[in-house]
Amino acid sequence: CAVKEEDKTTEIFELTEDGRLAAVEWIRQQYESRLDYWEAAPSIKDAVPIVHE
Repeated sequence: CAVKEEDKTTEIFELTEDGRLAAVEWIRQQYESRLDYWEAAPSIKDAVPIVHE
């Protein structure tokens, strides 16, 4: 299932320890600011595995 471009949220961080910490904080803020979205999302436990042959 592909995600539409308009539904994507992105940010760019430096490849440094400060950039890593900033990325962690950004992800936390994204999660907290959209908690309703994440709580309504289907559980990964309900996903159907893809079998590659």
